[in-house]
Amino acid sequence: MFVGGSALSAGLYDGLTRHGIDTNQGWGMTETSPVAACATIKSSMKDSNLKAIRLKQGLPLAGVELRLADVDSGKLVPWDGKSVGEIQVRGPWVTAGYYRGVDADRFTADGWLRTGDVANVDSEGYAQIVDRTKDLVKSGGEWISSV
Repeated sequence: MFVGGSALSAGLYDGLTRHGIDTNQGWGMTETSPVAACATIKSSMKDSNLKAIRLKQGLPLAGVELRLADVDSGKLVPWDGKSVGEIQVRGPWVTAGYYRGVDADRFTADGWLRTGDVANVDSEGYAQIVDRTKDLVKSGGEWISSV
């Protein structure tokens, strides 16, 4: 079963697994036509904790580039599984702009789509969404998740 639209909970994953239903999570949006990442298991990770991987939104699909940028500075954030930033994507089927330049600020100067999703990416390249930029609250110079 392919799950998208909202995060797959651990409880739902466990319940489906008990019934022999293999689940795979993905992430995307209309602007990515519609899938940009999928929680496929790398062959080198077959013995890993599959549940932990399946509960993430996954790896960028072939042809899609994904990066994380600090919400304030726009500087790139490392893929260390801890640091968080806004997901930015680009690729051949990712929209490069909106009709008549509407919402031009949703794109970086170098052509990446600013998705509004806040995530971390681990060293293997698996993204895990943790919030939305519109839901963050700034307090004392620090962004705090409202979730």
